[in-house]
Amino acid sequence: MERKIDPQRKEQLTSFLEKYGIDTKIWGEGATKTVELLMEELDKGEAMLSVTEEGNLLRVLNSLCVNIRHRTSDGKIFILEEERQEFQNGQSRKRVYLNGSVAGKIEKGETPEEAARRELLEELKIPFEGALELEAETVSLRESQSYPGLTTQYNLSIFAMEMPAEYFKSEGYIEVQDRVTTYFGWKQV
Repeated sequence: MERKIDPQRKEQLTSFLEKYGIDTKIWGEGATKTVELLMEELDKGEAMLSVTEEGNLLRVLNSLCVNIRHRTSDGKIFILEEERQEFQNGQSRKRVYLNGSVAGKIEKGETPEEAARRELLEELKIPFEGALELEAETVSLRESQSYPGLTTQYNLSIFAMEMPAEYFKSEGYIEVQDRVTTYFGWKQV
């Protein structure tokens, strides 16, 4: 469900981005996101924009990923991977910087672990209440794949979990959202 965007706010954000040399004309083409989706991120508190000491615009994103493993009764080990995302416009992509099986943004007021459990429920339909092991916390800086030209600082919490047998689906998982369908599959290691 798309929400109504105030055109004046969109224009203000677009002008602000352009002031820092960010060309948004190609945003929304292919597998990139739109100015409206950036506005949603900012409104939800999933991301913020700041200006560096050097005068460059920076998108700061608190995110997480969960590495999911499953051991079958015969001892084989599988890792869940995001195979691809398919967009309504027919484009598809494999997120090249995805560091785990499931990934997402930490919403305002959430702890990283709360966000990880929410993402497991949203993406895989798994109400997981077992142990999530925090493996690492990293910070990286790179141009956003979703918003070309916009440098993003990714503050990433990386968790690991063992997939309980009752939630294991050998055929994988599919998450359907308004504008994108994400496919997950198991890879034997």
